[in-house]
Amino acid sequence: MRRGSYVERLPDDVWVLDHANGLGGTPTWTQLFPTGAPPGARQGHQAVYDPSTNSMIVWAGQNGGGSACSPDAYSDVWVLRHANGIGGTPNWVQLLPTGGPPAGQYFSTAVYDSSNNILIVFGGIGMVGTNCQSTNAVWALSHANGIGGTPVWRNLVAQDADGSPANREHQAAVYASSTNTMTIFGGDNITGTFFGDTWVLSNANGIGRHPIWKHLINATGPVPSTRWNGGVIDTVHDSMIMFGGAGDGESGKSTTLWTTWTLSPSSGR
Repeated sequence: MRRGSYVERLPDDVWVLDHANGLGGTPTWTQLFPTGAPPGARQGHQAVYDPSTNSMIVWAGQNGGGSACSPDAYSDVWVLRHANGIGGTPNWVQLLPTGGPPAGQYFSTAVYDSSNNILIVFGGIGMVGTNCQSTNAVWALSHANGIGGTPVWRNLVAQDADGSPANREHQAAVYASSTNTMTIFGGDNITGTFFGDTWVLSNANGIGRHPIWKHLINATGPVPSTRWNGGVIDTVHDSMIMFGGAGDGESGKSTTLWTTWTLSPSSGR
């Protein structure tokens, strides 16, 4: 269920895929059974991985109750220690950040600056004032893995700030640590409008200088169709990779897509 008027039963289990790149052995799914009270079952949440502490950080989402905003949306942050099941028993820990939280809690995107332990969140659906709507604010969570200090939410780019992308959710987003940039593509909004634009946020972690959005309008070659989907980054070649998604088809109807696209360099530099 993406949006609807009924309650959907959602899972809250954790699985690991060994040999996930298809090399060195047969890919095998294994279910983990973490200790600690788990997060509530959810969908439309975000999860990032911190390799330095073998932790998975989970932010927000929606409980399947049918509403994209309160009371069905979550604003919590959780960390799964020993996330890959190696080196110790996986264990859920809830973080209790100060500040915030971001308004966009359902189908936002989150990227992770592992060098500075900062989770960067953009967009999503949430309560903006008295309205349940798509958002375009950027937030950062310090000490996002729960180590080194109290996690603190900070609003890096305000809602509807000049020069920002249009309000949206479910966009593809990647972070390049070498340039401290977050690149987004596409997405849609709460009214069902699809986007096909690409934006780069410089100084994305907010350290030292204020983050600034740049609209990439001079990209060469063909351009992906408007869509919402997910993306990953090839840090070796500074490329953003997208596969599939859903977007505008013939006659303006939403359709499932299966094409693969790359943007290089992902930072637009």
